[in-house]
Amino acid sequence: MTFVNRDRYAAAVDDPPRDPPYDRRIPDLVGLQEAAEIMGVSKQAALKMVRKSQLKGRRLGRSTTWVFLRSEVNSMPKHQKTAE
Repeated sequence: MTFVNRDRYAAAVDDPPRDPPYDRRIPDLVGLQEAAEIMGVSKQAALKMVRKSQLKGRRLGRSTTWVFLRSEVNSMPKHQKTAE
């Protein structure tokens, strides 16, 4: 039978998550909607940028879900939405 040091366990559980995450190998990713909002364009325009190789992104598996590196999206020029 194994005994657990309950004080140590309680301290580990009570620690709030830190920002940014400890593991720096996990990249900061954003989805298509958030990427489009950051750049100030529509989702369709963001996908068009991917097709034209202006924005690097990856599809998750065979799904229609796209992910982008936040640093890549932030390096793109911001577009101003025009008032209609």
